[in-house]
Amino acid sequence: MGHSPTNGFRDRVLLVASAILVCVIGVGAFWVAEDYHANTLWVFFGLNAIGFSVVVGRKFPNHWKTPSFILFFMAWLVVHGIVSILLAASLPVLYWLPIFGVELFLGFLAAYLLFGLPLDRR
Repeated sequence: MGHSPTNGFRDRVLLVASAILVCVIGVGAFWVAEDYHANTLWVFFGLNAIGFSVVVGRKFPNHWKTPSFILFFMAWLVVHGIVSILLAASLPVLYWLPIFGVELFLGFLAAYLLFGLPLDRR
């Protein structure tokens, strides 16, 4: 497929626009939580769960029809949420990336061992 210079510009504009949209949604969610006196940890957990679902969902597109994978995913989502909230409540941001890296590595390793490698979608 040929790439023209306008495609690269369009891709950059879409990338910036989607980043701005994610920021607006994130700030808006915390703003609404503050207005309704909701615990902001739930907002953090919810936004984290949405992002986590997108990442895992794209890696395992053919497994969403099996109840065992859905149960595994739900358990992994709860573990990921607990790790996220504990990190946010107790450790500086500097330590988050390595700890998330270990947690995601172990989760993906368990998923690969239990359900096999996902099929290549190319």
